[in-house]
Amino acid sequence: MIVLGYNGFSHSAAFFDIYFGMRGIDKHQLAGHDASAALFKDGILVAAAEEERFSRIKKTSDFPKNAINYCLAEAGISLKEVDYIAIPWDFNEQVVSETVRDIFGADLGGLSKQFQAFEQVKNMYFIAVPVCIKYNFRGNVESSFVHHQE
Repeated sequence: MIVLGYNGFSHSAAFFDIYFGMRGIDKHQLAGHDASAALFKDGILVAAAEEERFSRIKKTSDFPKNAINYCLAEAGISLKEVDYIAIPWDFNEQVVSETVRDIFGADLGGLSKQFQAFEQVKNMYFIAVPVCIKYNFRGNVESSFVHHQE
């Protein structure tokens, strides 16, 4: 099994504005920084790289296209051969509520309705759209959100 994991979410602040009405949030507070990618083949690390190595932008949170390209090239494969994509953030309602509390210093109650809308689109917005657009990819690949410490 080939697993590609990546961290990097270029439009996190805009996304939270659209779905939660939160404006002016630093994108680094939402989805971290240090965009990167790693590729595993049958549980063995084949390649890993941070996006800043290629873009020369320290602590970038941009989509890690260059890091992904590097990992695919090191493995000698194309994206179509990847079986699974893993994202190191488990955006469940508790995590989103804690993030909001950390950013604003208070609970914003009533996020359940917005969170349900978020749940419906998160796979598309975090995985399908960036990968399909950046790679002109039309394949079908499984994806999952995992806690970043697992």
